[in-house]
Amino acid sequence: MTIANQRMDTLRRVDEKIAQLGSESRACRALGLSQATISRWRKAHAERGFQGLVPAFDARGRDPLCVITPAEDQALKAIYISTERTAEAGSKTAAARMFAQSARCSEELREAILRPRSSKHKLTSVIRRVMDVPKAVVQHHRRPSDTAKDFYMTLRGNTYEDHTGREVPMHAGALWEWDDATINFPVVVDWPWGGDKCSERWGCRVGRFQLLLAVDAATLYCPAYSFVVRPHEAYRATDILGVMGQAYTDVGVPLVTGLEQGTWKAQSVQTALNAAGTKPFYAYSSNGKPFIENYFGRLWTPLSLFPGHVGRTRGSFEWNSKMLSRCQSGAVNPREHFMSLEEAMERLAAAIEWVNAEPIESKRRGHWIPAVRWQQELAERPMRPLSADQRWLFSPERRQWTARKAFVGGTVETPGGKVQMYFRHDDLWIHEGRRIDVHFDPYMPDAPARLILAEAWSEYRAGHVIGDTTAEAETPVFTLAADGFAGDARADANDARRRFNAAVRTEYRTTGLSHGRMVPRAAVSEMRTHDGQVARVERNTRRPAGAPASSPAAPRDTPAQAPRTPRAEPAAFETPARESSPAPTPSAAARDAEHERLQQMEDALRDSGTIVPDWAY
Repeated sequence: MTIANQRMDTLRRVDEKIAQLGSESRACRALGLSQATISRWRKAHAERGFQGLVPAFDARGRDPLCVITPAEDQALKAIYISTERTAEAGSKTAAARMFAQSARCSEELREAILRPRSSKHKLTSVIRRVMDVPKAVVQHHRRPSDTAKDFYMTLRGNTYEDHTGREVPMHAGALWEWDDATINFPVVVDWPWGGDKCSERWGCRVGRFQLLLAVDAATLYCPAYSFVVRPHEAYRATDILGVMGQAYTDVGVPLVTGLEQGTWKAQSVQTALNAAGTKPFYAYSSNGKPFIENYFGRLWTPLSLFPGHVGRTRGSFEWNSKMLSRCQSGAVNPREHFMSLEEAMERLAAAIEWVNAEPIESKRRGHWIPAVRWQQELAERPMRPLSADQRWLFSPERRQWTARKAFVGGTVETPGGKVQMYFRHDDLWIHEGRRIDVHFDPYMPDAPARLILAEAWSEYRAGHVIGDTTAEAETPVFTLAADGFAGDARADANDARRRFNAAVRTEYRTTGLSHGRMVPRAAVSEMRTHDGQVARVERNTRRPAGAPASSPAAPRDTPAQAPRTPRAEPAAFETPARESSPAPTPSAAARDAEHERLQQMEDALRDSGTIVPDWAY
């Protein structure tokens, strides 16, 4: 693109902003441009048309002593990078004089390099500029693994290059960065199952759990986040898939998703993102994800006013840190000193809402309010929502098993122990003995799953969708016999299936527009218990029209100023899920009918020789 074309494109973008904001000065501030320059270009274009945007100067200077060919250019750079003059650079003089003695150097260039001067280091500017190699390139040649950690690219304007290489304006939904953070304020969670000294004595856990959060790069707006409570204050790829799938369904799928290494680079996450149509980009350090690091820096300021805050650095709030250690050891009841999960989520929502509404002042990108720009740009260019056919890609579990007699399944490793899960589908008879990919959510009551053919055979191609199903309530009889189960062992295996659980509690929120439409903020509270039950509440947390925004910084001892977002109905997990009303007990006739069906299936398997009766051993 020529300079004149770039200027014409800039004038067009300014005109679009003027239509939105009403004045040229506001438009230039929003785009980070000089109003005087825009006025000068506009006047030149009005007087002489497109030709008026062509630069009026011709800075040729005198002719160079030589013309360097592309091959000579690359050769000079290669020699310069290899000459280890310092830790970060090579020697331009040595590289040029060495190349002048090689057969690849033309006579014209050799004469220009070796021409007698007052000093051999006084090379012409043309030759020296050829060897102007960035430090990142030099380090990549010497230590490639360190390059991505020490060097990074930041947004220097309001444009980016799309997949075709065309430079287009940055907009809401173009790039989302995801990251995790351990919060700096302890939270108390009801935990009636024990497992540590605090929960054994007080029936609750206290800790600094994980916040998984997304930030839009163009607007610095947080569209969605999830708060994950697990033992040991950790999170897994299943938690990442869960919040991403929910956010991409409620808000939309960004063009590019920026992530860090570790759990975020799990194969299941990469597969889901690629299939959903968002390009994953992985950073090697905080330098490679500047937008979300900027957001965390701004968010941590209001969070530092939360009760029980332990500080950004170890030991900065000594009393709170020591009290947290005493509560975790079971010596003190944490409910008397720290916030409950429900109160913490209300305050966290208010803090994120406050940061989203705070003005951004950038010398290069102008001034804007993240929430306002997010709403305007998403209304103009809605994001594509995650389709129902793609939603299964974000299932927490993905296993590959072999189809056996219309069943697939096997042992699933969970925090609650190893359990057996099996899925049945009539079309699996066709694919007997073939490898099947099973995408499922083991924490839901019926463990909904989608079955995908993992290998090509006959007229079927790999990736063929076999169908959707749910987990079997009972482990298949032929599987139990083949694995050596008999008698009471069968009941034990089925009991293990019912006890299956990962004991995780998740709070999920979205914060604004959905596919370009203003909708109430989505809020989902979910608790998975040791009994395999899931308590899940979805609620509307949108503030009523005209209600004042809450302040996230109100101290705990001033209830009148405490940040309170409108409460929906009480969360289902305020009462442990195991104490919920039991499912209705089937009638005696229904139990007899089910027993008769299973007995007939077992008899048929015995007659076919698939399983051997107990007395045959």
